Amino acid sequence: MMLQLTLDHPHTPLACARILTISARAPQRGLALAQRAWHAAVDRTPEEKAHAAMTLGIALLRCDQIHAALAMLEVAREGCATLGLSIAGLYVQRARIQALRMLEQIADPLAAVRELAQAFAAAGLHDEVLRTRMEEVALLNLRGHQREALALAEELQPTLEDLGTLADHARLARSCGIALSNISRLDDALDAFARARAWFEAFGYGFDVAITRAEATMIALRREDMAGCIDELYALTRIFARYGSEQNIGYCEKRIGIAANGLGRYDEGIAAFSQARARFQALGRASHVAECDLNLGNSAYYSGLFELALASYRRAEASFERLGLRPQAILSRRNQALALRLLQRSHESLALLEPVAEELQQLGNRLEYGEVLQAQAYALDDLGAGEAALERFRQAETIVRREGNLPSAAESMIEQGWIQLRAGDAAAARERFEAALPHLEGRLNHRWRALYGFGRCVEVMGDRTAALGHYRAAVRLIADLRRRLASEHASSGIFQMAMDLFNASLRLAQELDDPQAVVELADSQRALALRRQMNSSQVWVPQEFQGELVSNSATLSEALNQKMTGAALDAALDGYVDLLLRARHQVPLPQPPEVTPDLEELRAAWSVAYPEGWMALFYLEVASGMLAVVVTIDRLVLYPIADDQTLRQALQRATQPARRMMTYGGLGDPATCWATLETLGERLIPREVWSALEPAQRLLIVPAGMLHAIPWATLRMEGRWLVECATIQILPALGTWSTLYRRQATQRAGLLLGVSEFGERAKALPGVALTLDLVAERWQGPTERWENEEATREHLLRAASEGTLRQFGLIHFAMHGQVYASKGLLAHLKLWDSDLQADEAMRLQLDGALVVLSACETMVSEVLPGEEVLNLGRAFLASGARDVIASLWQLYDRALPEMLPPLYDRLSQGTDAPTALAASQRTLIQRARTIASDDPDAILVSPLVWGSLTAMGGG
Repeated sequence: MMLQLTLDHPHTPLACARILTISARAPQRGLALAQRAWHAAVDRTPEEKAHAAMTLGIALLRCDQIHAALAMLEVAREGCATLGLSIAGLYVQRARIQALRMLEQIADPLAAVRELAQAFAAAGLHDEVLRTRMEEVALLNLRGHQREALALAEELQPTLEDLGTLADHARLARSCGIALSNISRLDDALDAFARARAWFEAFGYGFDVAITRAEATMIALRREDMAGCIDELYALTRIFARYGSEQNIGYCEKRIGIAANGLGRYDEGIAAFSQARARFQALGRASHVAECDLNLGNSAYYSGLFELALASYRRAEASFERLGLRPQAILSRRNQALALRLLQRSHESLALLEPVAEELQQLGNRLEYGEVLQAQAYALDDLGAGEAALERFRQAETIVRREGNLPSAAESMIEQGWIQLRAGDAAAARERFEAALPHLEGRLNHRWRALYGFGRCVEVMGDRTAALGHYRAAVRLIADLRRRLASEHASSGIFQMAMDLFNASLRLAQELDDPQAVVELADSQRALALRRQMNSSQVWVPQEFQGELVSNSATLSEALNQKMTGAALDAALDGYVDLLLRARHQVPLPQPPEVTPDLEELRAAWSVAYPEGWMALFYLEVASGMLAVVVTIDRLVLYPIADDQTLRQALQRATQPARRMMTYGGLGDPATCWATLETLGERLIPREVWSALEPAQRLLIVPAGMLHAIPWATLRMEGRWLVECATIQILPALGTWSTLYRRQATQRAGLLLGVSEFGERAKALPGVALTLDLVAERWQGPTERWENEEATREHLLRAASEGTLRQFGLIHFAMHGQVYASKGLLAHLKLWDSDLQADEAMRLQLDGALVVLSACETMVSEVLPGEEVLNLGRAFLASGARDVIASLWQLYDRALPEMLPPLYDRLSQGTDAPTALAASQRTLIQRARTIASDDPDAILVSPLVWGSLTAMGGG
């Protein structure tokens, strides 16, 4: 074989050939030279101008400036046709086919390339015939015809030996590597990539070396060696950035997303896919946009958002079918089947997988075929066909192991273990789990199931202490997966997939009477999205998402105004959840903190922060009902709360709006009117706690489940209100306290926002001006007042983006607030012009301010599994507030003159929010004791008025 070191496009003028050769090695430098040659050609002959246009068009194409390339190639095409420059015209045509193919604007690129090869042959340019047919190999790869691509490459080999350059050998070897990878001949593919890289390096083609390295990362991804390739991909993005290759940066970002997802770094994966998608959209690469949509669906799938994942997979399939990309459409259908199975539609999943398996066998993709066998096994197991599922998992394990994908083989081993465990063979199951674990380092989304299964086997065999250790290790992995996500729904989705593990770990910790383990297990899974939001300067939403978010918020506001319900509202919310998931993770946030607090450190910190004394009540839901953990300076005690009919009735009466007047209004027989609140006080708070409380003492409460809707101040014991016995402070989680407490507003200025007129959107609030007057009069600091026309959403968001809200130590809102059908994302404040959604409140960029929400229902919550709670109060904590005072139900205009003066008098003296609120509530309680029960003003000092307000935050 004789290797020739020749110029690119050797049948063109030497100057053009030199520029194009440089362009192949260093695209940006070649483009600069081509642009200079084009400008110089203005004063030269038409022939020189046509060749300069051709050169510039090809150079632009190599720099991913496809539309500009097409425009210049059209100039070149016209010039070549006019002047009869047939050879240059063929080069131009080849470049145009490449550009149009990249934009998916050519109906049959294969036919066009074959026709061009015939034209080169007719011109006697057999070396260019070779290069054009090499383009055909690449196209066959793209269309999923890998065997045809390899056959054509074999056919071209003799011509390559005779006429090919070193670069030609390298490019064909790279195409063969891609084909071999796609039919799971991974070792052969690695050899082909290694040959291609060596040739490119010998020829000095650094750009092609980088492309070859990028293609080789697909081998690691197919073998699920995610950790082995992610650093390489990040390095390659930096290399391609130096070359100015947006397209190849996008390829690397897409693969970074795949690797990050595999490692459980879902925030990083979503960011990479989103960035790649935006890049490909700008380049007009529809097929790659669809691939990013497919992979964003995977991010939703791994996060437990199966409906969103299914919708994304179906959109991707439709795009691939439209573009004629069969392999990608097949994989989209495979992924749909996985989502259907987890939506408890296993029959549909199996029906969809059968033709997918046949098509993958036809394509020769053994790895993906093994994955489909695994998916079929999952569905069979769901349908109770355990033996058939076990056999299918074994087949899948054999196939993927043979192809070198040990993590996927380990996944099948895990599921075999669970089937054996359910069949009562704990020894065999333990062997399977133990064998799987070494192959799952860094693969958190599968490793936790192996640890859980191993622990379950150990427990069945009688070693409960060791079993709890394995459970706790698995729970930590779930926390590691969740703590990266700033989306409550995604975090909750991951928790739901691990709920059995969580319940098993709590049950065993309770049986072993290990309150330390109970607290650590429960708090490690609580409010993780909020913690992620709080520990970032802001939940960063880039400019490109602003328009979409504004439009979506407007759509939701319109839906609320029209009182939309049912499927239409759910569809709008699903779209909003998907948008927020992508927007909040468009740029990776800083590494999240650990989630398990050190109880000894917390006790010491609380003792410093609350010298008058403190006690903490930590609640959690367990299989047997509820559990309270009492934390004191020297004790940690578990108190089971029986889930019986009496407690359930009391909780329902205390939380149902229809029963609110009866429960909190003090109506009826004085001896029984507070019966519900007495029951809750007795059942939810241990008697030992009641007896130890003092009015100045801080009672830190971490609610769970339905208890987020409880007005804790109103609970009673032996004729005393809880707020009379202690200063109540709500915490989202123990692990949030330190972050919130460290926030200190450096300014005393107050911002007072009020809206009294809402047009047809809501009834007027005539007392708003008086409310703002009261606050302004009592706040010991300068105040700025935005009322009605000034209190607009646009004004508030603009101030947030400019950072001017950071100057305020107090922000008081007086307007309507609303939640809608227990859907926390729809919680909003009604400003003058439109609604401020909860997600927008998260982005206000506050600096330790106290936020007082003098608006209805601003602490009403939607509680997602995993104690991810959606309400306006938490949104303001995410935005940087230190404390929030908000309401669980409607506020009464007539009562605010009673409530606000004592609250603000204390706040102005420097008292913290929970203490000031307790003082205000106690003031009204004392007044109630001096007013006759039949006095019309008695309602103004009843728990119906003061009981709805809650202080949450650092205190």
